[in-house]
Amino acid sequence: MLLMDHFVMFMLEPGKTVVPDQRCALRLVKALLHELDSGTDAATLQLMPVQVQVMVSKLPRDISGDTLLPQLVKAWWEFNGRSVFFAHNLTAKLVRKMIKVF
Repeated sequence: MLLMDHFVMFMLEPGKTVVPDQRCALRLVKALLHELDSGTDAATLQLMPVQVQVMVSKLPRDISGDTLLPQLVKAWWEFNGRSVFFAHNLTAKLVRKMIKVF
């Protein structure tokens, strides 16, 4: 599986999909944010599902390796209406950890 595919699957179902390699995911997120901010065609971002496009656009521009996972989970959680019910126990665990960070 390509990193972008793994990232997309994680953003759609965190907890069900294993966390992608955070170092590579950080580079991917920074590249996507740069592409989004540059005002160009954003072709790479357009290849992703609309849900992931919206979640990536909500990420802070100064994201770092320390805050990557909590920020991704926060973007997913807010996109899904701050739900308190989760399909997977690992998703709930990720959300609880994210809330402790913020």
